[in-house]
Parts: sequence; structure tokens; C-alpha cells
Amino acid sequence: RGQRVINFTVDEDIKLVSAWLNVSLDAVTLTDQKHTTFWERIWFTFHNDKKFNHIRDSLNSRWSTIQRETNKFYGCLAQIENRNESATQPAAQPATQSCHTFTSSINLDEDNDEMNSDETLERPIGKKAEKEKLKKRKNCDDVKNEVEKRKMEDELMMKDTRTMDPEQKEYIRLRRLEIFERLRSKYPS
Repeated sequence: RGQRVINFTVDEDIKLVSAWLNVSLDAVTLTDQKHTTFWERIWFTFHNDKKFNHIRDSLNSRWSTIQRETNKFYGCLAQIENRNESATQPAAQPATQSCHTFTSSINLDEDNDEMNSDETLERPIGKKAEKEKLKKRKNCDDVKNEVEKRKMEDELMMKDTRTMDPEQKEYIRLRRLEIFERLRSKYPS
């Protein structure tokens, strides 16, 4: 059994909640993952920016504590909001009121004014679209990497070895041979 790590700080709690939200709201994966995979992804996201000394199980345990306390808080808040206090309720109207006079008119287009603003509501990206977007991004990255690799190989092939010492010349010669062999296997004549 390992040694107990220091308690979580407020920053670590915030980072854990952020990691949990990022992983659980991922449009591609959604709920198509096992419990252990889910918490591994949270652990990697949690440790992405800053290294903390917490293992995956401690994150899971801490999340349980945060969730339990959040649920308690939400329950208390709901009770407070739903409490009927006599001092805050408007005075009861007499049941026999026959005169229906209204102090203000109702503008039926009020909601439409809000909807027609410059702000357009967008539907969240779906699972298939998100996967396609990731696939295109990966393909684009692969092409960029291939172009960069080809550029570096071309520079190596054109390198002037006259001013190099024997070890450097040998290294360049071997790298050139490696490139030639790869090209020959890729494009046989």
C-alpha cells in the first residue's frame, strides 16, 4: 500500500471538476466507455497542464466527495427556494373581485424581440460530425508531418559534407542510405 498523498487543494479541486466536465461532455465518446477508461481520461486531462501527485483512484474518491457535497448544497438551495414564507407572499386577492382591470398591457412580441437579436442559437455538434472533424484534423496533421519530414530529408540529401569531420560525413551517408532504402521499398522500379 502506497503512502498517503497530501489533501487536495482548491486549485486541484477546480482542475478535477474541469477535467470531469471535459471528459463527460466529450461529443465523440459520450457514454461509450468503461468506468476505468473514463477515469483514466479524467486523470490524463487532470495532469495535462500541471503535474499533481494524485493517482486515478484518489481522483475518483475526491470526485465522490465533491459530488456528495454539491448534491447536499443543491438540496439545501432547492429547499430554500421552495420554502413558502408568509411575509414574502403577495396579499391574497378577494375571491369576489368582479372588476378585471390590468395595470399594464402584455406585449406578445416581447419574446420574439429577444430571439431576433444578432445572437444565433447553434445546435451542438453531433457525435458523427465530431468524429469526422477529428478525422479531418488528424489527416491534416499527418499531411503536415509528412511534408515536414520530406523537407528535412531533402535538406539532408543536399547537405554539403566537404567541411564535415569523418564521423559527421559517415552519419550523413548512413542517413542518406536509409532514405534511399525507404524510397526504394515504397516506389520499386
